[in-house]
Amino acid sequence: MKRGILFKVKTSKSIQEFIESFKKNAPQFNFGVRYVFDMKKEYKEHNVNVDEDFEFYQIVLCNFDKSYKTMMRNIETAAVLLQPKQLVVCNNKGETTVYYLPFSKE
Repeated sequence: MKRGILFKVKTSKSIQEFIESFKKNAPQFNFGVRYVFDMKKEYKEHNVNVDEDFEFYQIVLCNFDKSYKTMMRNIETAAVLLQPKQLVVCNNKGETTVYYLPFSKE
């Protein structure tokens, strides 16, 4: 099985600026943001002792139209192929860094 390529991009925007910009621009590419998880908050809610300077967000997005049409053709794909896409945005040594691992064609 061929491994995907992890995309990594740094931005001069703060994490919050990036998230707001991403939400605003995603529809231009037929995507919508489903959820933004503040993982610091999530970890704390599960009693994990988290460093105060920890900044890590997961952005879950979806092409809603394509997802729905694909499921209507074959509902089983929802369990395997149509998992939500996800970006990770974090503070990496003082820089906002975005990571994304797309599916390969295989």
